[in-house]
Amino acid sequence: FPMGSTSEILLISTLVVAMTYLAVEKAYGIAYAAPIVSLLLVVVISYVSLFDSKMRPAIAPMGDRHWLFVQTSLWFISLIPFFIAFLHAVDILGRKAQRAQSDASIFDMIMFGFPFLVVAVIMRAVWMNEQPDGKYFLGDLEDIIHILPAVFFFLYLHFKFVHRWSGAILALFAVAGFLTMCLTTARDCGFW
Repeated sequence: FPMGSTSEILLISTLVVAMTYLAVEKAYGIAYAAPIVSLLLVVVISYVSLFDSKMRPAIAPMGDRHWLFVQTSLWFISLIPFFIAFLHAVDILGRKAQRAQSDASIFDMIMFGFPFLVVAVIMRAVWMNEQPDGKYFLGDLEDIIHILPAVFFFLYLHFKFVHRWSGAILALFAVAGFLTMCLTTARDCGFW
């Protein structure tokens, strides 16, 4: 499988993030996040080209990596709409103006990204099940932390649909979901 190092996975993921952001921007007309996304892409590409000169394996050379590649791609595809939802949630928490519009934008972005996230978590479980130890969610923190963003976004959708909540309480679920995604991504990339 051609994706053998952390550098290669980060570069392909950067491409996936850029393409997903462009699709979301075109579909929803959201352009204000472009400078932040561009800065993020420049930082990742700079890290890969300047500081990560060693081509170390991203994962142990075991099992079929196709599941992992698809899981990683879906994870990064879901990251962009959740990032936009995060920006709207911070806006709701920071000020009270245009709350209804921000609520609708958060909901749209979470509805767009949630299926990708759920499929990514399922594909990670399939990939982990094919590994020599053969089990997923054995209580390992790395396994459990991948479920947390899906749980936060599921709770957001549950409270939005079932209990008809809106505003700052739901914004907290969107913020928590995105922050746990960032922690999980940083963990997977070896930053902690």
